[in-house]
Amino acid sequence: MNFNFFHCNYKCIIKSIAGANPLPSPPAQPSSSPPVVPLGSHPPVVDHPDSGPSETNGRQLIAIIYSDGRPMKFEPQDVTRNSTKALLQYLPGPIAQWKEYPSEVLDNLFQAFLTSHHFTTEREVADARTTWNKIVVNRFTDYLNKHKAAAKKTSGNFDDPLMWKGRGPPAIRRDYWDAMYDKWATEDFRHRSRIAAENQTKMPEATLHTSGSISFWRQKRKMEKEKGGPVSYKELFEHTHRKKNTGDFLSQKAKEVMETYAEHMVDRHGGDSTQHPEFEAMAWLAATGQPKKGRVFGFGSGLDVGRVISCSQDSHSSTIATTPPHSSTLPNDQVREIVFDALNSWLTQTLVPTLQTIWVLVLDRLLVWLLLVLVMYVPPIRDPTIEAHQVKRAERDDDEDPHKEMTNASVMGPDLVLGGAPEKC
Repeated sequence: MNFNFFHCNYKCIIKSIAGANPLPSPPAQPSSSPPVVPLGSHPPVVDHPDSGPSETNGRQLIAIIYSDGRPMKFEPQDVTRNSTKALLQYLPGPIAQWKEYPSEVLDNLFQAFLTSHHFTTEREVADARTTWNKIVVNRFTDYLNKHKAAAKKTSGNFDDPLMWKGRGPPAIRRDYWDAMYDKWATEDFRHRSRIAAENQTKMPEATLHTSGSISFWRQKRKMEKEKGGPVSYKELFEHTHRKKNTGDFLSQKAKEVMETYAEHMVDRHGGDSTQHPEFEAMAWLAATGQPKKGRVFGFGSGLDVGRVISCSQDSHSSTIATTPPHSSTLPNDQVREIVFDALNSWLTQTLVPTLQTIWVLVLDRLLVWLLLVLVMYVPPIRDPTIEAHQVKRAERDDDEDPHKEMTNASVMGPDLVLGGAPEKC
């Protein structure tokens, strides 16, 4: 019995609850003609409870995730992914950096985005373009940097971008990609890149990590999926704060925090690291200091930061002044992910096996009942040919069996057999 339909149904139900209806994926070969949508022809739609389905016109309901009152990204994640695909699909030429992307193409792409989505609040409508701009800028830049680094590695780590030609991503036309290398190889561009790299090294150490645009929360889930088991906060911190090629810490502060945290764990729980708890918030705060603006070093604004902040507020032994209390509520996207994973796990591990067992039992009982009905109530099929053959065979047996006639005579008596009357005394 194939129960794939159970799995499909509950997956579809959860996806519908979360609003995860992905946009169609663009083709691998990009088009040079962006979608032309008249500006203002498709304003954002607000989804009101009393409004009919005609107002949404088949558009997908999406939400904006805010952090400290600022719009950060769209939910569900497929919206961001497909916006990035559209940006690459309609790349109008060899765009080597974001500021070269034509504004009229971006306007048309955003208007096309609005034709497929609507929002729940007026605030989200007002913040839609700001959020979209922030997403496509970051994703486009990350995409170029990622594939530039991959091409450099494939070419033997040559610093000359001209040596990276012919190794572009499939989402960008090869002639565009090679022309972009020509721009990256110019002295002016390389000079500005060096200045940007130097400025990045001057950034606060709290912002240095290797996770890119992926949140620590998603990075932890990704690592757990690859590992096939739970990942500790210590493992996550080292993974996101060490250089991939050398294994060195990205900053001196990251190194000092990890060393201090390890010392506190030894002082609290002994030298056997196998007996240490997965994570201890007090030891981490002792190594990093108090949270600043709701952020804990190594955690950002999410990833169970509420528990760490709560510990910092309850601690009176710290020599650093206690910061004002902050909300420990997880961001909405993390709450949705937790709920989705919990439902998915429960349905997979509990509901589906139970439904399978019940279905098998019901099917077995139904088959038994049908067999009983057939046996008890369905009359046998009568074949006249077979019945006539049976009668003839019985008559033939009677004619051919003399013993049967003798038996009949002995039972009936000689007088009855011969037809005579019995004698009178």
